[in-house]
Amino acid sequence: MPSVSSTGIRRADFEVFPSGIAIPTNKVRLERGFQDVGFVFYRNRRTAEAGCNYVDPQNGTSYRIMAGSAQHRPRLITHSPRPGNPPRLPDGTAIPGNVLGQHAVRDLTHFYLEPS
Repeated sequence: MPSVSSTGIRRADFEVFPSGIAIPTNKVRLERGFQDVGFVFYRNRRTAEAGCNYVDPQNGTSYRIMAGSAQHRPRLITHSPRPGNPPRLPDGTAIPGNVLGQHAVRDLTHFYLEPS
């Protein structure tokens, strides 16, 4: 879900999904929230970019928060609880079956964050 990043435009503090789940757009606030509710976490080992994975103990969905780099902005990336299952939207719900293509799925699973 792309966001506007202009010096004159401020992004909302939260984005609310059709499921009713609100996700903070601030990286620090989102990580603190995951930690406060007791999500298990471990450092990102999937790429060289710094980040941390948080696992929802209720459904196993994995949320990877990436710090950002010269090539990428800070972002939340959601992963299905089990390998081989379809990817998830940032609120943990399934991506609609009519969404096709790697770039379309990436646009839906990458939720851009403000650094602080």
